[in-house]
Amino acid sequence: MSEPFFSVITPVYNREEIVVETILSVLKQSDGDFEYILVNDASADNSLDVLHAFSKQDSRIRVIDLEENSGRCFARNKGLQEARGNWICYLDSDDIFYENHLSTMRASINLKPEIRVFATDQHINGKLKHYRRSKLHEDGILLELNDFIEDNPLTGNQICHARNNTIAWSDERIPISEDWLFTRSIAINYPIFKRAIPTSNLREHDQRSMNTVDAQSFVKHNLHAAEKFISENDLSPSLRRRIQSYTLILCTNVFLKNRQKKEAFKLFRKALKMGKTYTYLLFYKAILKFFL
Repeated sequence: MSEPFFSVITPVYNREEIVVETILSVLKQSDGDFEYILVNDASADNSLDVLHAFSKQDSRIRVIDLEENSGRCFARNKGLQEARGNWICYLDSDDIFYENHLSTMRASINLKPEIRVFATDQHINGKLKHYRRSKLHEDGILLELNDFIEDNPLTGNQICHARNNTIAWSDERIPISEDWLFTRSIAINYPIFKRAIPTSNLREHDQRSMNTVDAQSFVKHNLHAAEKFISENDLSPSLRRRIQSYTLILCTNVFLKNRQKKEAFKLFRKALKMGKTYTYLLFYKAILKFFL
């Protein structure tokens, strides 16, 4: 059996209703040279039955059933281990690819054969995700680590990378901020060629993880992701401080948004010890929130 050009990986946990549209969006790709790996993360609903029903209808679908719930990063890595395609794409179980997703990735690969990681634009509920670099155009630009220090312009859905042993989801248990850790870990090793062509849609809904997590958990996991990246990479002292100060002031604002001023002030005091903090707009927003 010849290897497919793409492997698309979707972790699934309790998504029996919404995952159907996700799967259909992959099967409708204009570029059909792919395998689709659906990893059931020990769902407690009927998700596994839905996945098996699709696998019986289309031979490109493979279902992996995990014995215990291990988190979406573990599930993605399991899919990555089983992938046969030369190029890897990810799609969350509540989002969709547009029909041009894989064909656009293939065109980018052909355009820049020396590059190993590619990305495209994304819609959020049908509206273009804001991107802060005005020079981005259809021919594309290269994103490097500096683009991911004070911002995370990409989600996993937007990325396509060559299959190799150096790219994986490094913290398999982290439920929040794993995309940022993943994109930073890629960007420190590889430039990412991004094109301003929307090829996916992130669907907002009540059960989306970002909408169910509380402020305490958000802060905990974002601080953890930042420190894990710092500890695993040989960074300059100034770059370490930039990541730490931005994460602290970001988390300060999250606490303040949720009216947890005592917790916010603890992080704010730490952020004040880092000179870079004073250059962030979030610093001045935090000051205003303290007095409101």
